[in-house]
Amino acid sequence: MPIRNQTGSGAELRRALQHFTNRKNAIRHFAGYLNDDPTTEKILFFHGDGGTGKTILLRFLKEKCCKRLDADNWERVKSLEGEDFIENFAGAVDCAEAPSTLIDFGMEPRGECRPKEAFSALMKMRKDLSGSGLRFPLYDFACALYLHETGRLTPDRQKELFPSEEMDFVKHAINVIKAAHVVDFAKVVFCLFKEHLRDKFTPYMSARKIDEEQVQEIKSMDPESDLYGLFPALFAADLNASMALQGAPRRVVLFFDAHETFWEISERRFYNEKYFLGDEWLRRLLSTLELSRGIIAVVAGREEPRWAEAARENIPAEHVDTYHLGGLSFADAALYLEKVEILDRRMKESLLAYALIRPDEVHPLYLGLCADIVLAAKRGEKEIAAEEFREIPDVALKGKELMDRLRKYVDRPTEYAITALSACRSFDRDLYVSLMEGLRPGFSREGFDYLTEFSFVWDSEDRVEGWYRIHDLMRRLAYEQKDSTTIEAHEFLTQYYRSRGEQGDITAIAERVYHANRLDSANGINQWVTEMEKSLSLGRYDLCRALLGIRNELLLPDDFDRGRVSELEGAYYATLSIHENALIEYQEAVAAYDEALRRAPDDVSAHRNKGNALKSLGELRAKLAVKSYGQAVAAYDETLRRAPEDVSAHINKGNALKSLGDLQAALAQHDEAAKSYAQAIASYDEAMRRAPDYVHAHNDRGIALTLFGALQAELAQHYSAMESYKLIVELLSSSLDIAPTQEKIHKLRDSIRQLKNLS
Repeated sequence: MPIRNQTGSGAELRRALQHFTNRKNAIRHFAGYLNDDPTTEKILFFHGDGGTGKTILLRFLKEKCCKRLDADNWERVKSLEGEDFIENFAGAVDCAEAPSTLIDFGMEPRGECRPKEAFSALMKMRKDLSGSGLRFPLYDFACALYLHETGRLTPDRQKELFPSEEMDFVKHAINVIKAAHVVDFAKVVFCLFKEHLRDKFTPYMSARKIDEEQVQEIKSMDPESDLYGLFPALFAADLNASMALQGAPRRVVLFFDAHETFWEISERRFYNEKYFLGDEWLRRLLSTLELSRGIIAVVAGREEPRWAEAARENIPAEHVDTYHLGGLSFADAALYLEKVEILDRRMKESLLAYALIRPDEVHPLYLGLCADIVLAAKRGEKEIAAEEFREIPDVALKGKELMDRLRKYVDRPTEYAITALSACRSFDRDLYVSLMEGLRPGFSREGFDYLTEFSFVWDSEDRVEGWYRIHDLMRRLAYEQKDSTTIEAHEFLTQYYRSRGEQGDITAIAERVYHANRLDSANGINQWVTEMEKSLSLGRYDLCRALLGIRNELLLPDDFDRGRVSELEGAYYATLSIHENALIEYQEAVAAYDEALRRAPDDVSAHRNKGNALKSLGELRAKLAVKSYGQAVAAYDETLRRAPEDVSAHINKGNALKSLGDLQAALAQHDEAAKSYAQAIASYDEAMRRAPDYVHAHNDRGIALTLFGALQAELAQHYSAMESYKLIVELLSSSLDIAPTQEKIHKLRDSIRQLKNLS
């Protein structure tokens, strides 16, 4: 069956085919991932300039091409060329449908759907894959635990987030979670899994390789700082295990669109540590997937991924299959014009020449806009001649020129609606009506369906919600022109989302800040900072993430504001003990303030904020040092578990504990420091017991006792301090018998003097 007959008619046909005419090779390439054996163990990454049709391609692949043919049919279809291949593959009916899900990172957050946030995106993916035989018991359990621990596990949220088929499991999981007194918690959880999975329990456990200790560890995790970051790996591991179960689909496809929206435009030019924080959770997910089990990951973005350069969650280049999507060929562009019923030869030639960006390469978005103009003129019964497209501006000006021409040929209400809706990150019919009536009371509602037919208006992949967005290029052009209608729309939307935010909609709070920033960049940044500070102080980390979700679309007036934003990002990560990320953000903040001071050396605010950022950076580095010393002690403990007689390990452990005590004392963590010094002394004691004549052990123990005594004296624990100094005197006296040195004599005198002072 031809593609045209399958795709529908009217607006749906236009949207499905507008940028799609020449993607035969890309479709064939994807079809191989579905049908070739063995599975291609690579992530498929489509990349190309804005407007080249990546989004439409992914929609088409999801809706028409997630098919697994039997071996004979695949060999037959694979032998076909061009349109014959597309018609036979996309039109195949006697085949297995591969479950699929699509996350569009470019869509505006709506309620629980916040595409760039790990938890929200994964929950949508989880729900999309329900009913396909794939099971996610540990992931589902962890999600229920997270929502319960953060106080967000309401009945409405359960229904919205979890598939209906899993509701009984979720309810039982909640009961288990609430029964905090359960002694054998992990055993009870496994019993829950067994009841839920039935005959699939044993093979799932075998494939998943989880034990009671892991379940208990998940239960004890801090929900925001530890468990939240674990979700991508939990989802991937459960999907891996599910694909190994009997009856599982042979293929499952995970689509991800608009990868570039993780960063602002300027950030996409610099591949530093901060850059790789943007999509870290996505890399964690993709790198955990076992592609050999039939899992297909397809990502689309403007630039090729730099995943191989990431310090964490690295994905080597050999595991990524990059596929460039360029413009339409001249022949395919001409075919597109025929499909939208622009048949006049002279008009076709003019439009093709106008939309040309390179020899024999036509820009799909520009071509679609050209077609929109001709069809709008025809609809309005206005005359338009091919000669109007003869004068071709510079490529960089074509988008603006085409939008200006389109406004000339559409009716006044449609022109106004296009301009106003360009202020929205996305919209549905309800928002369209609210916006139009708010700006122009009595405005006709009938233009919505016509508006959504234009080539630059794209529908959400989840069509039941009826959400649309205007292409980013068109939105940017509308903003840059500072049209009064666009400004009015931003003003209305600021108040619209303010009202919704006051009712508790956290995504609306972020949207209000976004539109305020578009009206006045400095005021918008101030609002973002205020909301972020308030959210951090109240522990509203869900709102923090919503605000971070719009961070890359904020207009930052200067380096000072860039520093403020990075400093608060660092504070968010530091609060959640995600120290490595916080370190990167604080360093970014200091660098931004340095640049601000280079331009304005007398800026008091920049000096003050730089000092605050450096203070936070110092405190963070101290915490990281504490963590490192703790890890060192754990490593020495493991050494001693395997080799208890290793005297050097005892001494090194004591040294690490002594250094930890020094740091804790400097941070005024007196109780912790006292404990570390005591443990260090115990470690040196053990070394001396095993090697009584080992001079270094005596010396290091003396130093630890000195520090311990000084700490006790500082805390007015005089009796304890006296006991410590007595031990030091005894230790140094015996040490002098073994290996007398002038340094030890001085230390002995100092200790005796301290002892007399305390007495």
